[in-house]
Amino acid sequence: MIDLSPSAGRLSTSTFDDAGNDIAPCILPRMHIWLHLEHERLMLGREALLFQGFPINRMLEKLSEMPERLSQDLAGNAVALPVSLALLMATIFSVSWKDTDEAVDYEPASSCEEVQDALALLGIVGNFT
Repeated sequence: MIDLSPSAGRLSTSTFDDAGNDIAPCILPRMHIWLHLEHERLMLGREALLFQGFPINRMLEKLSEMPERLSQDLAGNAVALPVSLALLMATIFSVSWKDTDEAVDYEPASSCEEVQDALALLGIVGNFT
């Protein structure tokens, strides 16, 4: 993938992971990304939304009414859906839902071993994507 938005002297290309797969660049508004597929072409707006984690299968009717340029800009201005979900979950879990009149005795939600196991699993899952 190559970003054609800046001048020709400042072209930025995607990076590659250990397996040689393209890692998508940060999607920005007004970005023109050139895809190196069987038939080279510019990235479509709905593909940019897919890169941002939007469920485009549910949005196909609305996307068909929207110009590609607008959906590309929407993807560039949006916060990725998994990031939004993580922020929402962190916010909900950080709020104390107990009455303030009660004495609050906080216990750790998880032990150090559980945290290390979770981080190790995230590393394993990250190798599959």
